[in-house]
Amino acid sequence: MIWLAHDGAQEEFLQRTEFEVLFGGMAGPGKTAALIAAVTRDISNPHYQALILRRTYKQLQEIIDRCHELYPAMGGVWTSGNKRWVFPSGARITLGHMQHEADKYNYHGHQYHRVCFDELTMFTETQYLYIFSRVRTTDPDINCQILSATNPGQIGNNWVKERFQPGERDGKTFYDKKTGLSLFIPEILPTVLLPQSSAMAD
Repeated sequence: MIWLAHDGAQEEFLQRTEFEVLFGGMAGPGKTAALIAAVTRDISNPHYQALILRRTYKQLQEIIDRCHELYPAMGGVWTSGNKRWVFPSGARITLGHMQHEADKYNYHGHQYHRVCFDELTMFTETQYLYIFSRVRTTDPDINCQILSATNPGQIGNNWVKERFQPGERDGKTFYDKKTGLSLFIPEILPTVLLPQSSAMAD
């Protein structure tokens, strides 16, 4: 399968290098698809490890299905036992969930270079911030990131809005006062829809 980013916010999201990048807005324009593609950025590096998260296992199944549409064409091999894609270089992308608050500790001791939260407002702020301690690298060729996509609403709507201030900061790089790390929200621009054979919908 050949996947191409839509012009506008989806393409911009894939190009950002800030530590935190949030792709928000109403349903569309391909937020989940952008996450699945973005996390493959360093799969040629044998040290690369990434994590894609949904709140529940049932919700995660959609991500698993959609990864199967793209990753095999990139050489990815799926191991269902540990819910992990392994690429020819040795790079790995793991899929997980945090249904309960304490599930965040399942990732204690793990190291990831890039973590993706799909539907961020379904997570608690403490779950999100805990993952910061898992994102690190000693490889200068890898740019660590936390990438998220979300629609308005759900239990985490208020903390996500407060942290990112969407609408006011769209299209601008700013910095978290506590960590000093960079954040970015793409502007939601009109997109050109691509044929189903070359684009995944949101």
